Amino acid sequence: MASSYQLRVIEERNSLDARRSKMYRFTQSPAYDQISQAEKDMLEVQRQVMRSYSTILSLRIAAFMLENSNETPIADTAEADKGMAEA
Repeated sequence: MASSYQLRVIEERNSLDARRSKMYRFTQSPAYDQISQAEKDMLEVQRQVMRSYSTILSLRIAAFMLENSNETPIADTAEADKGMAEA
């Protein structure tokens, strides 16, 4: 069973991903076309940082799951490296 801090990390990742989704929808809306290029550039940097942060939280959650199931994380090392490379 996940501890309270592990549950908070899961909730944080879920909340972050919801905000990422809202940001994506905004970038597809007519309102996005009305903002300055500088603002668009900053939103893009923010999107990249949010994606990296989500990836890190997902890796932590995967580690919790392995820890909680008493499995050895060696088999998942390549998958974790792949996730970080895509961020």
